[in-house]
Amino acid sequence: MCAALTDRLTPARGLLAVSTWPQERRVVGPLSPRVDFLVATVQVAACAGRLDDPSPAARRLLARMARNVPDAGSGFGEPDPERWPSRPGPSWRSPRGRHAAARAELAQRAAAQLDEVACLFGAATLSDVARKGACA
Repeated sequence: MCAALTDRLTPARGLLAVSTWPQERRVVGPLSPRVDFLVATVQVAACAGRLDDPSPAARRLLARMARNVPDAGSGFGEPDPERWPSRPGPSWRSPRGRHAAARAELAQRAAAQLDEVACLFGAATLSDVARKGACA
């Protein structure tokens, strides 16, 4: 286990990664929360779509999640699990492509700027440097 790295190449608070993952997968960018939410919503919709009769709880979960995805349904009604997981619209494709490019760029920066240990646990922040200087 190691820290996920932010776009500043510092440890992301509360986010862990597996140290054997490629660097691209261990960094989080500004679009990471949105893309991760979209991936989870697509997976929930796909699971609900495979069921003959999804439970009311599954429908509520999908409805709550899909409200945050502009092209997931027909507005305020219940989302149709079969309508969009197979053909996600622009709200899915656009951030996913930008996110992949941003993560690739972050991984390249990390490889170029950080040593092996810092690639796993992040670079020291200015507050860490200042704190160490005050204690010396």
